[in-house]
Amino acid sequence: MEEKKKSNKGLICLVVILLLTVLGLGGYILVDKDIIKLKKEEKKIEEKVKAKDEELDPGSVEVDFSKCLNHDDVEFREYTYYYDDGAFKTEISDDKKTVTLSIDWSSEFGKSAKMGGVVDENENQVIDYQIVGFQKKVKEVLVGNLGQSWAGVTVFYLMDDGTVYYSFIISGEDINNSKLNLNAAKSFDVLGPISDVTDVVKLQRATAGVNMGGSWITAIGVKEDGSFYDLSAIKNFIHH
Repeated sequence: MEEKKKSNKGLICLVVILLLTVLGLGGYILVDKDIIKLKKEEKKIEEKVKAKDEELDPGSVEVDFSKCLNHDDVEFREYTYYYDDGAFKTEISDDKKTVTLSIDWSSEFGKSAKMGGVVDENENQVIDYQIVGFQKKVKEVLVGNLGQSWAGVTVFYLMDDGTVYYSFIISGEDINNSKLNLNAAKSFDVLGPISDVTDVVKLQRATAGVNMGGSWITAIGVKEDGSFYDLSAIKNFIHH
């Protein structure tokens, strides 16, 4: 009887030891799984950071002025003159869905607009205008001039998918019939995208001309390989 009790105690101890071993192994496996999961998550974060670090730096892309994608009879070069005199400043919101355009109406642009009969009611002041209505994220903003007149000033927006949208600051069929493209909310309409313009990585100004006998300022959208679109020459992009 005594031996049977000892035998039962020994069996109970063995069972307890086995249970503790199983629980220990189970806990180790769970911890190990959590470690593996954590390592996978850390790896994903590292890959995202690496991918972000490896994103193309637009500043490293050099435009090849011989590779215009929508002109073969116009020459291009670095722009040599821009009349805005600090008239325009832009800021993209943190969520990339709103742009603030500041216009200094005491600048050369403001004076030219005044001479042309187009003036803001708050002339000689710096006014902020909110540009909203973007369905995509804005990567870059360029206030560019199309031609040689203040009436051609246009705001271009490079979106995160490589397309380009735009707003006209001045609207009108001609200079004598021009007016500010502003409404009571002090905002601009967002138009676009400009047709057939894709995979743009940066926006910049350029000087264009025919045999450089006469030249004008334009805005271009540059692709990763240095080729570019003359944005003012796109068929669906007509100043109005």
